[in-house]
Amino acid sequence: MAEPAGHERSEGVARAWGWVAHLRAGGTTEWAQWSGTADPSGRALPGAQQLELLRRVNLAAEGRLPHGLADRVLGATAPGRGRPELELVGAEYDPRFGAPPVDPTALAAEEVVRAAAHLLAQDLVSLGPVPRPSVRQRPWRGRVVLQGDPWLRSEVTRQLTDRGHAPRPGGRVVVLGAELPRMLADAWTNACFDRPVASWDEWLTHWSHRRGLPPGLQLAQLVEHWREVVGDDAVELVLDERRLPRALGRSRVTRVRRPGRTAAGLARRVAFSLSLMIPVSERRTLLRDGLMPRLPDEFFDVGLPQLPSEHEGWVAERGDRLAEQLREAGYPVRDRQWSGGGDGEIPGAHPAAGGDRAALDLAVRLLLGGWKVQQ
Repeated sequence: MAEPAGHERSEGVARAWGWVAHLRAGGTTEWAQWSGTADPSGRALPGAQQLELLRRVNLAAEGRLPHGLADRVLGATAPGRGRPELELVGAEYDPRFGAPPVDPTALAAEEVVRAAAHLLAQDLVSLGPVPRPSVRQRPWRGRVVLQGDPWLRSEVTRQLTDRGHAPRPGGRVVVLGAELPRMLADAWTNACFDRPVASWDEWLTHWSHRRGLPPGLQLAQLVEHWREVVGDDAVELVLDERRLPRALGRSRVTRVRRPGRTAAGLARRVAFSLSLMIPVSERRTLLRDGLMPRLPDEFFDVGLPQLPSEHEGWVAERGDRLAEQLREAGYPVRDRQWSGGGDGEIPGAHPAAGGDRAALDLAVRLLLGGWKVQQ
């Protein structure tokens, strides 16, 4: 690709700065349809990801853009796995350096959501965690250890802690489980609200190439281990969430909510940026107690991750093996319950938009003032 002539290059740069001014003023015209020009308003043109993010924010804002947000968007970085900041096609471009220029409207949502997630991470650091109930712990209540499904274990632990009954070693062991497709989704969701992690499809591919299951999902091994530690009578396997209150002796334990794929997908993007801003020890707290309580209610318990067809065979095989191991341990379980029935669906999930485009729409909504703590 030949370097453009000086006059053509100047025209392209002036057009790009004109588009920057248009977007900064709340405009929504796509780059390919823009023809106006302007003098430079900065040392360098913003990247294509930031410009397209601002255009989408303007579309959603409908003329009510919060003060200062345009400058924040244009100055945002896009950390995490993905392409570097990209130049506009038709503006100044030196083919000797960097990636080829792009039309921002044609960018994959994955590229734009990284910049949006970085801004959300900044907001979370500023807002801090949502205060949790301050309760007096009751150490005289029965001791219990929770194991198993990572999301169930984490959220039930939070419920018990908030009610003064934090799990403690030295007593009964309750192993929490569900259908294998659901436990896989729970394990990925739990990771998204903990640390930078691959996308749902990439994460499944990684585990399908390994011989075991993610931590917490090897229920038979967990049961066997804890039976040896505390005795058979002190270990209970719970495969139905409705039995949780009785198993824990806490009638006030409520149903565990699950963020859908859209919310979890955004959380994993935010986690990348938080890793650059705060200590690792604080990241999980900010994702669990900062981001999650501020997500709109409609992003919970719908659109849960579904199994892609290429992974159904692997999950069915692993589910059948898990069921057989549990039967050998004395638990009457059915194969279909553990393989998901071979249809790729996670019980209790409802179809909903997912992926990076939905995560970007949610990010834009939050940037426009959607940080409301859900009751």
